[in-house]
Amino acid sequence: MFILNADFNFSRDYFDISYSLGSYFECATGNNGTNVSKMKFIIFTNEYSGLPLGLRLQEEGHTVLMALIEPQMAEEKYQLPKDKEAKEKEQKAMEYLKLNGTGLIKREWAKHITNYLCQKDLQDETYIIFDQIYGFKYGELLRKKGYKVWGGTRLGYQLEHEREKTLLLLSRLGINVPRKKEFPVNSADQGIEFLKQIQDRILFAFKSDNPDIITLVAEETNNELIKKIEAEREGINKDRFILQEKIEGIEVNCETLYVRGKPIMANVDLEAKKKYNEMSEVQTGCAFDLVWTVPINSLVRKESNAPLDEFFAKNLGTGVLDLSFIYDPVNKKSYALEVCGSRFGYNQLYTLLATLKIPIGEYFAKILDGEYQEEITNLFEGFGASIRIFNDGEQKDQRISWPAEINKDVWLWDGYKKEGKLMTTGSESTGILTAKSETPEGAFAKVREHFDKFHMPTKWVRSDFQIVEPDLPLWRYRQLKKLKLF
Repeated sequence: MFILNADFNFSRDYFDISYSLGSYFECATGNNGTNVSKMKFIIFTNEYSGLPLGLRLQEEGHTVLMALIEPQMAEEKYQLPKDKEAKEKEQKAMEYLKLNGTGLIKREWAKHITNYLCQKDLQDETYIIFDQIYGFKYGELLRKKGYKVWGGTRLGYQLEHEREKTLLLLSRLGINVPRKKEFPVNSADQGIEFLKQIQDRILFAFKSDNPDIITLVAEETNNELIKKIEAEREGINKDRFILQEKIEGIEVNCETLYVRGKPIMANVDLEAKKKYNEMSEVQTGCAFDLVWTVPINSLVRKESNAPLDEFFAKNLGTGVLDLSFIYDPVNKKSYALEVCGSRFGYNQLYTLLATLKIPIGEYFAKILDGEYQEEITNLFEGFGASIRIFNDGEQKDQRISWPAEINKDVWLWDGYKKEGKLMTTGSESTGILTAKSETPEGAFAKVREHFDKFHMPTKWVRSDFQIVEPDLPLWRYRQLKKLKLF
């Protein structure tokens, strides 16, 4: 009998669930004579970005369990919090894991679920999905045990965490990458000296591993970056950072879905990451997105994911490869910025699912069963648009509601039931709203209507999602179309 070696322990009594894992699986597999046509999904998460998917699968009648990844198992190398700030941050994350989803969906610690699965023979009955790169040790183990797993790979984790090695890998596989210089901890002064020596012969973008340090791209001179490093020296010295060559062009995300290593679908995702407007430094996962599917052999995929197919056929398994790149239309070259392996693309997944023509449970089950052998672009139609609903001031316990007519386009990842009412936990992002249409403009217009119908006292969104200006999604879509990249 295998027992996962993890010391982290919380009482199940905290949760609002009165069931055993045994009864959960018995019900899901139909051993008690019920729900035999339904499926069972387990979604591993450390921040609930997979909660919207879990809720939608549950609405379709499937049995869903959220597996909450403990801090010790989230990162590859866990470090016990030492200072007060780090301890408070971890405690806040734990409280959020315990609160979010209360009364909405069944949850259990990932350690308990993994231990149970490793003792049982449930491989053919269980679909396992990792919504992010974290906790991949669970994914690798369950995959070896014969389970059908989406994501949850060491490679996916490393692609996102080891950026220098990732860009070197891309270069070796024939993809252009910008020039860059990586700096270790406590090297703010070295970064300043490097920029002074390079002057403005090459403009750079500044990116830090510290999530509290905001990315900045030099607009006219590298002195803009020098001033930032000087002003935020203390925070910058806490983590590694890189200076990456600025490339002029159109920024694009191309995602390819690989099933057991084979590419069967691709989509383009045009994101707006700056939270308030294009001039703001403050970034979020995605403020709003425009998503549509493209053929596997389209030029936009050939400029991004396609050169990686052979490598990922051997190493990725089943999941999505998300490559962000800048296309230089003058030189007709693309430059990779970063790769996210086998995880959800925040807004991207739900914006894409808004265009899906079949039930979501059927889609994920057939992917994990390996039933899709050929390109599946025909399962989607039109353009999907999305906006992120922000909780202004991060106020807790706000009442949320919306009319049934827009239910299929509301993807809630922050909320819990209190006295029968749906409330926010106080997280900055409450969820996203999606819509689909035959045109990008029509999709964003519908999203605007959905926002007006979504009720929350302090709701707000970035308001320029329908504007056609340089760098915004609608402008970038039109530029890509002119260039015949799709």
